[in-house]
Amino acid sequence: MLTPKPAETVTLSGLEDWRRMLGVLRAHFVCRDFATGLALVNRIGEVAEALNHHPDVDLSSRFVTVSVATHRAKGLTEKDVDFARRVSAAASDLGVPVKAGRLSMLSIAFDTRSEGRIRPFWRAVLAYQDVANGDLIDPRGRAPLVWFQPAEEGRPRRKPDPPGP
Repeated sequence: MLTPKPAETVTLSGLEDWRRMLGVLRAHFVCRDFATGLALVNRIGEVAEALNHHPDVDLSSRFVTVSVATHRAKGLTEKDVDFARRVSAAASDLGVPVKAGRLSMLSIAFDTRSEGRIRPFWRAVLAYQDVANGDLIDPRGRAPLVWFQPAEEGRPRRKPDPPGP
């Protein structure tokens, strides 16, 4: 299994424009029009069915964003890398460029001394699921990842802002 590292370039041959972000491989393809984006999505579907490996795909009027990870392995595997290479080849065949600089993902971090007390609250309020690395994720894959960081002992807590004018 590959070790995911957020926002690092995947340095494997043929995947220079894919990024490891929050445990998945992601690519952002800029299409000249909606029909080209739809053609790319159809090619992605063919790759997914051939490999029996299904990504998350977002189609917009001018772009396609693809995210892939092996959920059973709780990380990235060679199957993800093979999938990404095939999708990149399909995009190249269609003349669709990859623009990795347009990728972004949002995560929310809690700096806390009481993770055990606040994690169940946020899991319930957001209707999220626990994952093996301790993060909370949206099971629909749409909302930000939530993670918890131990607060340093002895560090002063933030003082409230003074009242406004």
